[in-house]
Amino acid sequence: MRFLIIILLFFPFSALADTASGIKHYKAENYEKAYKDFFDVVQKTEDAESYYWLGIMYQKGQFVEQHDYTALLNFEKAGYLGHVEAMREAIRYHLNGWGTTPNKALAAFWLKLSAVGDQQYAAQFKRFYNRLTTFERIEYENKLEKYQK
Repeated sequence: MRFLIIILLFFPFSALADTASGIKHYKAENYEKAYKDFFDVVQKTEDAESYYWLGIMYQKGQFVEQHDYTALLNFEKAGYLGHVEAMREAIRYHLNGWGTTPNKALAAFWLKLSAVGDQQYAAQFKRFYNRLTTFERIEYENKLEKYQK
């Protein structure tokens, strides 16, 4: 039992260490090692920061082939885990139709989530929401309702 507790206490810290190592490798432009670090972390645990950096790597085609849809998926995974910068990347992808069909309702969803605690983004969300069509508002409300469950 004691051994299990030690493993459970150590595990989250090892994931953080691997993410930090991945960021260090990324900044040193050693993209292969960075990718391996980030990928290993997301295989072990749900780590928003690692998902975000994988999204960046797919966005820019660093070590992996540039792929907008995969970048968007990683940004959204990180966004669901609370990573604000990833949410803001998801907004751009949905507005511009990068890797997906342009969708203002999904952009509004990510804008709303990223605006929590940020007055500038909250005001931007309000302006953006007011320009949505009725159909887009319904789609947005459905997405937000599913998220809140």
